[in-house]
Amino acid sequence: MFKAKPGSERRRGRVGVERLEGRELLSGSAAAISSPRQPPTITLALSPSSDPAGDNTVTGQNVIVTGQTTATSIVQLTGAGRPLKTFSNGLGQFQFHIRLGLGQTPLTAQVTDDFAQNATANLTVTRANQVIVWNAIALQAIRNAKSQPPDASRALAMVETAVYGAVNAVEPIGSTYHVVATAQKGASPDAAAAAAAEQVLASLYPQQAPVFEAELAASLASIRGGAAKVKGVAVGDSAASQILAWRANDGSNLTVGYIPGTQPGQWRPTPPGNAPALEPQWGIDTPFALTSGGHFRPAPPPAINSPAYAAALQQVQAIGSANSTTRTADQTQIAKFWADNNGTETPPGHWNSIAETVAVQSHDSLAKDARVFALLDIAEADAAIACWDAKYTDNLWRPITAIRDASAIGNPQLTSDPTWTPLLNTPPFPSYVSGHSTFSGAACEVLTAIYGNVSFKAGSDALPGVTRTYTSFQQAAMEAGMSRIYAGIHYSFDNDAGMMLGQEVGRYVLANELLPATAGRSGK
Repeated sequence: MFKAKPGSERRRGRVGVERLEGRELLSGSAAAISSPRQPPTITLALSPSSDPAGDNTVTGQNVIVTGQTTATSIVQLTGAGRPLKTFSNGLGQFQFHIRLGLGQTPLTAQVTDDFAQNATANLTVTRANQVIVWNAIALQAIRNAKSQPPDASRALAMVETAVYGAVNAVEPIGSTYHVVATAQKGASPDAAAAAAAEQVLASLYPQQAPVFEAELAASLASIRGGAAKVKGVAVGDSAASQILAWRANDGSNLTVGYIPGTQPGQWRPTPPGNAPALEPQWGIDTPFALTSGGHFRPAPPPAINSPAYAAALQQVQAIGSANSTTRTADQTQIAKFWADNNGTETPPGHWNSIAETVAVQSHDSLAKDARVFALLDIAEADAAIACWDAKYTDNLWRPITAIRDASAIGNPQLTSDPTWTPLLNTPPFPSYVSGHSTFSGAACEVLTAIYGNVSFKAGSDALPGVTRTYTSFQQAAMEAGMSRIYAGIHYSFDNDAGMMLGQEVGRYVLANELLPATAGRSGK
């Protein structure tokens, strides 16, 4: 038998441990290499210098795209011509200088780390004319300010009528509208549009004025001709001043007393916030086109003890409940897609976003877009006034109140459910008529009259990342109206009457405002 030399066991043991430790170390390294690693992350955005408002809509051809990812990694950008490559710096920052064509440009950035793992980020940039760019800036201002729907509709109408007045003074396309301006020969209509929008927005949202100033500088930098720009800015400033002066005492800031009701059928604050009635004065504001808020006031809603009311309440109780078993997954998505709640572009703004999409894909001229958005937002502003007039005339309680206190109605077909909760929180104002439906009916009338039945895709601030496709404005409008029933916050008759009211407003605006130059009138 082999006999080890003295001390060899110890040495062999030590070597064995060393070999074992080596195997463990190698095994551990292999395990570390083969084990799942966290994939890299990457972001992509336009630089603030290219897009001060952060709305991904620009006028200039040359922009800077920036991002953040893993330090010292290869980043590739596709979508803007030939693929571009760069390295992120030691802090993980990177940027690309790109040239955009007109319309929408989908960009994709991909990072590859040292372990050949990839991550991607997407960004769609719209290069458009000054009307569309400043409409997008206005929508971003509304989001930032968390404007309520009536206030948003007023702001959009003021911006777009000032823009229309300025552009129309340079390139006449329709009848005048509360602006009397004469443009000097050679004035830039692009500069006129940008200056008009900037001045109105800075007046309405003074806390965001630095952003608007930066956007105006970017807009003017993209426009050729020094003298032409100066002349354009002058007419834009004049148009904005006249619109601001006209709307200075329109009643939107009035304070009126409002006492919620206590009797069955009367509106009162709703849970969970139990907020007071929102802007009960809005229905008496000076309209943009109508003769008064009650110009097209709808007939009253069904009596709460009528079969029609009972059927509508039962419908929303079933399909609009937070835990409804009859609402489909698509209907739930529709409710959330059109929620347009606080901090979003709001319901009228949602329709402005849709109009942006269609205008961009239609390659409209600056003058046509100025008229389109002015018509749309005159109609949306008056839809808000007409809707609020109806709401605070009939003062109908919301479904959540009626369902929780159904026994007060005295209808044996209805059963109280004290814990019933809608899918979405109920807004703090009376139910009849639906604001979403009124806004949508008005927008549908205006946009269909201009573009006909066109297909388009729409996104949603309230449901980021989701896109829905429509074959007509009417399809989108009907879906927006139904969304409030699926959400559990409106009755079907709120929707029906609101849609009809909005359509009447839209038709009235088309018949009386911004008439084409060939059929124009002296104006207001």
